[in-house]
Amino acid sequence: MIRKCKSYLLGSSEESIEWPYWVHYIPANVKKPFSMSEGLGHASAGNYFSAQELLDDNWKDHLSITNCLWLSDLLINSSDLNQISEKIVLNHYGDLPLFHEIDVDSHYIYFQPRKVK
Repeated sequence: MIRKCKSYLLGSSEESIEWPYWVHYIPANVKKPFSMSEGLGHASAGNYFSAQELLDDNWKDHLSITNCLWLSDLLINSSDLNQISEKIVLNHYGDLPLFHEIDVDSHYIYFQPRKVK
């Protein structure tokens, strides 16, 4: 079953157009609601992460490049990483971040980007 859900852009690398970096938050993907990616086209790479996985030191540079160290602070100070809600993330973010709708296959938790007109 395909359904639509929101994907919030929490941060991106503004200074590197040749090799961009992004951090997204997709609340509907409950087990791994954070997405980090880099690059363009066929050379790009990315994956979905749980809150716990996002705290791994290997991702600190990615969070720094995308101006998302605030997200790391939010997760470190959370009493329960399994209870990070959309409201908590968006309240901590401040202004409502950019978002777009994506199609989600709930059987496979596969996210397929979809352009919104």
